[in-house]
Parts: sequence; structure tokens; C-alpha cells
Amino acid sequence: MIVGRLFGRLFWGLAFVAAGAEIVRSLAAAEWQPLVLGEVWYYADVHILHAATLGLLQAGVQRHVHEALWDPVAITMLLWPAWAYAAVLGWLLVYLFRRRPGRRIFAKKSD
Repeated sequence: MIVGRLFGRLFWGLAFVAAGAEIVRSLAAAEWQPLVLGEVWYYADVHILHAATLGLLQAGVQRHVHEALWDPVAITMLLWPAWAYAAVLGWLLVYLFRRRPGRRIFAKKSD
């Protein structure tokens, strides 16, 4: 599945971009400034990710899953570096859609 591997590599690219943005941001501030997922989600200037969907996620988790899951679990996950999420998702996609030996579509016939 070349599409899965392609998306995995795309997420690796996003991880490198996010890590680079974190490095540049830290160098400009002369101290470590992590680029966390919650900040990227809240301040993103795209139409898919913005503050309203983050608030919607909070309401959905607190009302439909469990109220206690938002504060310790979800908040902690939103404070992790953004590059880590992209790297892990990219690795998972590349691993799941890797080429497996022995499964050829056009295998040679042995005589």
C-alpha cells in the first residue's frame, strides 16, 4: 500500500518541520520554547484546526467519555511536542503499510 507509506512519509516531513520551527523559536528566544500540540491546535490559522474545535473536543470528552479524563490525560497529551505526534503517526503508517517479503503480485514462475 504505497498510499499509506506516502502519508507516513508526509507525517515524517511534518514532524521535521515542527521540530525545525521549535528549534528556530527556541534560538530566537534564547531559551527552550517547546511547540506543543495544544498551542498549534489553538493558534493554527487554517480552517480545519482552530480554537472552536479544541473547545468542542473538551466538551465532548467531558460530557460523553468521562469528566476526569480531560484534566490529567488530555491536557497532558496537549502539552507534548507537536513533532512527536507527527513522527509517531508517520512511523505507525510506514510500519503498517510496509512491504512484506514473499507477497509479490507478479512473481516469477519457477521451472
